[in-house]
Amino acid sequence: MLPKEPQFLQTYADLRSALVSVFDALRDIAGPGQAPSPALRERLAEDRFTLLTVGQFNRGKTCLVNALLGEDLLPTGIVPLTSIPTVIVYGRELSVTVRFTDGRLCAVDRDGLSGYVTETGNPGNAKGVADVCIGFPSPLLENGVRLVDTPGVGSVHRYTTDITYRELLNCDAALFVLSADQPLGQAELEFLHDVKGHAQRIFFLLNKIDYLDGPRLDEALAFSGRVLCETMGTEPRLFPVSARLALQAQSSPDARLLQQSHFDAFKQALQSFLLQEKGKVLLLSAGQALSRALLQVRLETQLAQASMLLPTDTLDTRIEEFTARVQELIVEKRRLRAHLRAEAERLIKTLLDPELRRFRQEFTLRAAADFERFLTARAHLSLGDLDEALKEFVDEEVRTGFSAFAAEAEGRLDGELEALERESGTRIDALISDLQRFSADLFGLPHECSEAEPSLVRSYKVRLDSRSEPVGLELLTTTAAVDWPRYLSHRLGGIKGTVTRWANARIAARRRRQLADAIDRHAGRVRDWLIDRIEVRRERLAERSVARLDAIAEGLGRALEASRAARRDAAGELEERRRSLDQRRARLDAIQTDLDAIRREVERL
Repeated sequence: MLPKEPQFLQTYADLRSALVSVFDALRDIAGPGQAPSPALRERLAEDRFTLLTVGQFNRGKTCLVNALLGEDLLPTGIVPLTSIPTVIVYGRELSVTVRFTDGRLCAVDRDGLSGYVTETGNPGNAKGVADVCIGFPSPLLENGVRLVDTPGVGSVHRYTTDITYRELLNCDAALFVLSADQPLGQAELEFLHDVKGHAQRIFFLLNKIDYLDGPRLDEALAFSGRVLCETMGTEPRLFPVSARLALQAQSSPDARLLQQSHFDAFKQALQSFLLQEKGKVLLLSAGQALSRALLQVRLETQLAQASMLLPTDTLDTRIEEFTARVQELIVEKRRLRAHLRAEAERLIKTLLDPELRRFRQEFTLRAAADFERFLTARAHLSLGDLDEALKEFVDEEVRTGFSAFAAEAEGRLDGELEALERESGTRIDALISDLQRFSADLFGLPHECSEAEPSLVRSYKVRLDSRSEPVGLELLTTTAAVDWPRYLSHRLGGIKGTVTRWANARIAARRRRQLADAIDRHAGRVRDWLIDRIEVRRERLAERSVARLDAIAEGLGRALEASRAARRDAAGELEERRRSLDQRRARLDAIQTDLDAIRREVERL
């Protein structure tokens, strides 16, 4: 039986506060780079929890979000529509804020939302939108819940799949949406494996049950349930729902429609989870991070204490062995850097360059055809107006085309880079664990296995601004050439048509060359920009990975060197250092006791 709401909320608040206190106590003792990330403390203090709506495209995910909110808020459609992550948080009144990839923020009204988050309103994310945050007064979103509507995976727009995978990295729980009218496929199962690696809890929904009659619905439920059971290893609860009917029922209101939608059972289960279990997920995650940091600080202290008891010669020998082991890590770090460099080169050769060549060929043909249609439709314009119109056409055509390609290529590269970051994180975790075990064995200390650090991808965001280097060249026809027909019009009427056609042809020819030159230049700029993105992400990954390993090694080394230096101190100073280490160990033991007690209480929630 679930605990009463006030009692649970108070217990949760107390445990969250206790973890913040553990964080602060450990931060006061820990050395440089040893304390957990300040972002963890902020997340605890603000009680943030991210709930993702995920699945294949056209499964009704956005309609499901609207049904949960009880209002037709987000744009929906029958084609792959959502292209940008939409984050809904609690707000006393409706607000919509667009965040661009260059860091700019823009408030828009409700009607303008589709111009930023949909494929039709923002094709290929040409506007450079990072995400859209909506404040909405829904009780479901209280207590720090962030509900995120992600683009569907598996559509013709590959970059939307990559965006969804990026959002998974910040996922605490997920709503995995299937569709009753489309059997669960292999692509969805492959995606489910990735979701399992990030979400602490997954709710499975079979949407669009109103599309099927009784026997066919039973068949769809049985099939989907059987496949999910085989995939998950357990029999997960599958909620049959109709988000469309639920939304209609809440708008009416219509109790009969709501009953037909079967939505209440799912919503009650989700509300119960968000009230009680979501807090447990957050607390467990924070406790795990604190435990990793505490383990390292405790090991350093134990090494310092153990080394104080050894004869000087023995201690010198142990330190030499430790130093030799750290030197061996230099080779491993070089291998890691070489691996990352090779992977970056692979991404350029096998992903970026072929995609850019393909796009450039297709875009050149398409832009040339569009140019001719544009020219034909504006043949009636004066030479000056025609020249200006063609210039603006070239500018916009190239800017829009390459911005869309850059956004899509950016998404694909991000997916590859994030997989590389996870792989590198696993390698570093193994090296850190080996070094800790070696150090503990060297001094005869018990060794606890360190919990693996979750992948925390820090995206490197640079937005390609095609307008920063205008495509337009200098005026390609002289003022005289443009104005000449006007000058001759009243004197040499018969010649005017010939001169105009000649000038028109010259303008068109030069603007065609401008189009070709602009495509060449932007292809180079986009390639340079994306390569720079890859290289910066690679270098930051290498530095961050090596820094984690170096921080562990340096902390252990400092503890040993401090003990050796203390041997040269006077007897009173040496004894004072021992007392200081004993006090530090006692404080760490007390923190460990508190953390263990908190984690046990969290497990009982």
